[in-house]
Amino acid sequence: MIRELDSVTVPIGCRARDIDDPAEIYHEASRYYPRSLGLPMGGLALGSVLPGGASGPNAFRHVDLPEPSKPDVSLAAALNSRRSLRPGGRTITLATISTLLHAAYGVTDRQNPEHRRRAVPSAGGLYPLDWYFAGSGVDRVPTGLYHYDSLAHRLEVVRAGNVCSIVGSSVLTAGLATDATATFIATASFERSRRKYGLRAYRFVLMEAGHSMQNLLLMASCLGLHVTPVGGFLDGVLDDLLGIDGVEEATLYVAVVG
Repeated sequence: MIRELDSVTVPIGCRARDIDDPAEIYHEASRYYPRSLGLPMGGLALGSVLPGGASGPNAFRHVDLPEPSKPDVSLAAALNSRRSLRPGGRTITLATISTLLHAAYGVTDRQNPEHRRRAVPSAGGLYPLDWYFAGSGVDRVPTGLYHYDSLAHRLEVVRAGNVCSIVGSSVLTAGLATDATATFIATASFERSRRKYGLRAYRFVLMEAGHSMQNLLLMASCLGLHVTPVGGFLDGVLDDLLGIDGVEEATLYVAVVG
């Protein structure tokens, strides 16, 4: 017996990801690997100890973020001044991190607690993205890797310790991320959208990642920060660092800020 699921003929009892999935095949084929690029093999084994900190994911500690600021800069001015500039290693504040993450994916309408709208268009209002922040030069934020809880507007500790060298080694532009004060990483949980939109969800998720990143870039421009969006990175290094499998949830986009 068979049934139809997401326009793919699937035997009863099988899930869509058990069958050759065009979106998954494309995502896998477009990943960067050290071997395919002629680079030394690298990566981070899950549970490994990072320099100067604890090991493994930890979502039980968090850093509350202040209210995001509202720079008095017009949209036209932000658009005209947006440039991809290498970070300069300058210290930035927790308030700046709050403002950038809120612009990227924060809740902008809390009137309906069951459906909290954001500044980013999302197919079906499903919001399949997650944002992470890694930093070592941010005022009042211990060095480490954090997940952005957009509903509570706070940072959850994923890994304590200096992760900058690992993030830096993943970015294919030499020295770009290692000079950054902060690195922002966007991931997608594809199944959040796939349940409703089938294979079309892959397009929608990538569109949403672009919308979200542009918001972060424009806000960085308003704040006078140097920022560079990055699409060239070793997928496996960042997926391992974040503790995600690269299939159900995968890294899509990176921004380095200073």
